[in-house]
Amino acid sequence: MLGTNFILDTASNEVLGTGWNQIVPETYLVWKPSSKWIIAMGYEYAASFGDSDNSELENISESLFRPGALYHMPLGFWLWLDPKIYVDHEQGGETAFVLEGEFGKVVTANVEVWLRGGGNLVGEAGREERLGWKAEAGIRYLFD
Repeated sequence: MLGTNFILDTASNEVLGTGWNQIVPETYLVWKPSSKWIIAMGYEYAASFGDSDNSELENISESLFRPGALYHMPLGFWLWLDPKIYVDHEQGGETAFVLEGEFGKVVTANVEVWLRGGGNLVGEAGREERLGWKAEAGIRYLFD
């Protein structure tokens, strides 16, 4: 799969965003070795463009390597292991390893609920929002 994300800096407060417009081209290879497993390897490159409201912010130039594995369990449950390796090209190639996991359940054909957690294990590359630990919960609606 190939794609590109455009992230526009529309946040009203610097806590809510990066302070930069970004373009993020990405590519993913996905393999389904069995009915229960999906294995993926992704690469993303994030680059900032335009002007920032905060002159102290550094430009964004980073790579993300994202191997992952999804296991389908009985009764519509799943477990997703989502390790991430960041390389910050603005900081001389500093790296960080972030490990996250997700546990979820398909409720209906269009609704899923999930819990996600994880955190930074090694390194301090990149933006501060990923240097700590996090826990998330959510509901995902899938459009037909």
